[in-house]
Amino acid sequence: MGKGVGLSTLVVFVSLIFWGWLLGTVGMLLSVPLTMVVKIGLENSEDGRWLATMLGSYEESKN
Repeated sequence: MGKGVGLSTLVVFVSLIFWGWLLGTVGMLLSVPLTMVVKIGLENSEDGRWLATMLGSYEESKN
């Protein structure tokens, strides 16, 4: 699923744990969309662009 949305596999797994801990079962279901919202927000910020690159997949960072 991570490759389809441009997130690394590790980030998808960690976001599942984090959002599940924070919001419970609903957070687990929404973990990938919530992480994508965070990534898009970071991509649009000059200071956060480096972190958005780290959240992305390897294929995405090569381009």
